[in-house]
Amino acid sequence: MIHEVRQKQHDFKNHLNVLYGLAQTEDDRQAKLEAKQYIESIIDRIKCTDQLLNIKDQVLSAIIYSKKALAEEKEICFEVEFQGEIPEYPMEKYELVELLGNLLDNAIEATESNNNEDNSKIVLALGKEEEFKLIEVRNNAGTLKGRDIDKIFERSFSTKKGKHRGYGLYNVKRIVNYYNGTIELSFDDSYIVFKILF
Repeated sequence: MIHEVRQKQHDFKNHLNVLYGLAQTEDDRQAKLEAKQYIESIIDRIKCTDQLLNIKDQVLSAIIYSKKALAEEKEICFEVEFQGEIPEYPMEKYELVELLGNLLDNAIEATESNNNEDNSKIVLALGKEEEFKLIEVRNNAGTLKGRDIDKIFERSFSTKKGKHRGYGLYNVKRIVNYYNGTIELSFDDSYIVFKILF
């Protein structure tokens, strides 16, 4: 993450040169419009990294950043939404890593295999919903078959082929149950949504 910030700082001089060049053009109206669009694109590009740097819990920041980098490597858009302050989740750090790691790995794998290249997206929401602490992962990987939904949290069940599958969501459910939380699977438009409340 620090490397990414340094890389963006390195490019900052070039961005200023572009804005300075736009300010020198004779068509003020066109220059103003182009400068506005250029600045908005830069802000969008750095917003997620800035958000992750502001997370006080470094373990949480690190797991999110690593999964964001993995998703973007596979050309999947990865967004993080904060609903208010990020709460202190009621679990050990390693359990938070297991929970988020499994949910995000599944979302990345499902989105990648969906072959929806133009609109591949994962959204991680953290924060509070009413009095509950919220973790939510959404991805637009299509839908699940009815028979799969009933078994999705069972040990050894997987919609994917291969050995050593079917433990991720089982482990997520085990952690959520241990801390008296709830996990809900739903569908919202083209998104599969896993919502956890503590």
